[in-house]
Amino acid sequence: MEIASLIGLLDRPSSADESLSDWGVRDPQRARQVLLDLADTGLTLDLLAALCKCLAKQLPREPDPDLVLHTFRQFLFASRSPLALGSLFERDPPALVLLLRAFSLGPRWRELLLAHPEAFDSL
Repeated sequence: MEIASLIGLLDRPSSADESLSDWGVRDPQRARQVLLDLADTGLTLDLLAALCKCLAKQLPREPDPDLVLHTFRQFLFASRSPLALGSLFERDPPALVLLLRAFSLGPRWRELLLAHPEAFDSL
């Protein structure tokens, strides 16, 4: 996602339906709120745009894109350094794909990763 597109999405709630429908989410406004929350973690706009590009590609492949996106938000907030984690995902997009797939494995995996974000390193 281009930075200008991301800024438009964050600034205009009306653009969420159009912009986020391709992500496979059922609730584009909630997805937009997740992106606003991610921006509040200290992620730079270019880093958030890079994450959005990967999310846009991967979320439609997940069984429940809304749940995976929401869990990703929780995971980022639970991590010691959201900025460092975001940078890792920018450098290594397959790591983000692995994390998102782990969230789809079921509640036990989600709970484990949210309670112990450092366990992601073991995956």
